[in-house]
Amino acid sequence: MEALKQYLNFFRATDIFYVLILILLIRYANRTGKKFIKCASLFDGPKTLPYFGNSLDFILHPEDIANTIIYYSNKYGPRYRLWIGGKLSIVIAGATDAEAVLTGSKSLNRGEDFHSSFGRVFKNSIFTGDGIHWKQSRKIFQPPLRPNVMHNYTKVMNDAARMTVKELQSKAHTCETFDAINYIPSSTFYVASKIFLDLEELAISKEMYPLFRKTIEEFLSDSFFLMFQPQFIRKIRQLTNQKKLQDTSNIMALPYHKLILEGKFNENFSQDASQNKFINCFLNEVFLDEDRKTQVMTFSIGGSETSAVTTCFTLLILGIYQEVQDKVYEEIERIFGDSDRDATIDDVKQMHYMEQVIKEVMRLFPLVPFLFRSPKEDIFLGDCIIPSGTELVVNVLSLHKNPQYFPNPEKFDPGRFSEEKSKDLPKGCYLPFVIGARNCVGKSFAMCEMKILCSTILRKYRLHSDLKIEDIKIGMTYLLGSIDGYKISISERNKT
Repeated sequence: MEALKQYLNFFRATDIFYVLILILLIRYANRTGKKFIKCASLFDGPKTLPYFGNSLDFILHPEDIANTIIYYSNKYGPRYRLWIGGKLSIVIAGATDAEAVLTGSKSLNRGEDFHSSFGRVFKNSIFTGDGIHWKQSRKIFQPPLRPNVMHNYTKVMNDAARMTVKELQSKAHTCETFDAINYIPSSTFYVASKIFLDLEELAISKEMYPLFRKTIEEFLSDSFFLMFQPQFIRKIRQLTNQKKLQDTSNIMALPYHKLILEGKFNENFSQDASQNKFINCFLNEVFLDEDRKTQVMTFSIGGSETSAVTTCFTLLILGIYQEVQDKVYEEIERIFGDSDRDATIDDVKQMHYMEQVIKEVMRLFPLVPFLFRSPKEDIFLGDCIIPSGTELVVNVLSLHKNPQYFPNPEKFDPGRFSEEKSKDLPKGCYLPFVIGARNCVGKSFAMCEMKILCSTILRKYRLHSDLKIEDIKIGMTYLLGSIDGYKISISERNKT
């Protein structure tokens, strides 16, 4: 009997303990929930449904999500709120707000939602990592990507560009229309394989490369989709898609496995044994094997895909605007004359108009149209307090097409980025490489590679396109891209 009393008393005490914990949790949830509700009340936004919030607005093909966000920015202005399940998101499309968020020390993190979506494969890489993971990665990878070392990479970039020119020769003979995306990525991936991974050949065979790119596209498209879904949908996807996710991870890790086969990470392969400065970054002792794998994936993918798609857009635009192409070619002729020599870093620095063209292409077609941040502490956005844990979405697409910063924004006008016209642009209105501490670590590398590739193609071929710029339909998959491809034709230049 005494034992029974003790047993019941134990459960009463346990029950009381759990009830108290539950009360505290409810009170905490109410307090924190009230902060988000109060913040949300300061912003306009679309109507919500219980629990789902605005999630059902994004049960769409991922290509349509970007258009929905832009539509709401046009309707509700440069700041509006979304509820994704029970999570508050503030979408911003003003230069001052964008600068405050992207350069603020309290809003460096991409946040839990970003990590739970993209981090399924990329883990704590420089792309997805927060806190100490990101800081360590940035410190390691920044030195070999600084502008003053770009001359070390021009030989490989020239070799890749010349291979592309050779592959395009058959198209010049027939003058048939083709999709540039079928040719350009192999060039940028060759550069990534040689420079980032220190390989003598492509990190992936030509037979496997289409599957590699398709897998990347599907994964990043799915990750972007999950960013706008309630937590329970992410959990269901996580439980039901384990096999597919593992297959995806294995395919995206092919460059890493190539390095293993080449013995790049063997104990005998010391940092002193390699003259390639970039491969030494992956050998840094702070990286465990899993970290090393995700960093290799990040640079082999991010270092090739972004440059490839922007180059394809640039070639398409030059095919549409013949007068712009002529002006670019005149600049190239002034630099190279009749010489067939490789481009040097000094040549690249002289390609001022080419740079204006590429910058205007990136304004109209920013490869990363939305940037995600989650403040670790409460921050001010203007006179509004944004609670920590809020998802902040910087709408780059709407910023780049804001007539306040770019008059007649739908017009393609490289002159916007002349030194004279661009000097007074607000810092937060143009974000192809982001700004602040988390800006693109490879921006100088990418610009150098694109200039060499485009100029090498233009020295040999004239580009043509039957399209108009308004015919280009953009969609958000793994990156922003042209839904119908990058259809151009080429003809050999007749030099006299």
